[in-house]
Amino acid sequence: SYINGWYAGIIDYCTPDHGYVVGKSGQSYTGVCPAGQEENFMAAYQLGRQIFDYESQNRGLQEELRQFSSYSQSSPQKLTIDELQKKRTLERKIQSNQARILELTKKVSQDSVLRKRL
Repeated sequence: SYINGWYAGIIDYCTPDHGYVVGKSGQSYTGVCPAGQEENFMAAYQLGRQIFDYESQNRGLQEELRQFSSYSQSSPQKLTIDELQKKRTLERKIQSNQARILELTKKVSQDSVLRKRL
């Protein structure tokens, strides 16, 4: 029946590994998991979502850096001190985000609930 299929789907959906995948892909969680599964689902979802957020932020920062590169290649003038400082700030932020992504990825691989599932 429809209800049995729905429950089977929810049980499959509400696993920690799927929570991680949902979060890492940037999807929203709509609160459908039963109380017994929601805690592990949400812990994994939040890890995945943090990685997604840092990766998304880095894409925007890298685009800003590309603008500096194209500007400096097309302009005979050198970058101003303010522009150089902004460029360095962007580079440091990207490196910081990459370090956070690495930390979160390690946390996922060390998490006993996720390790069993992934």
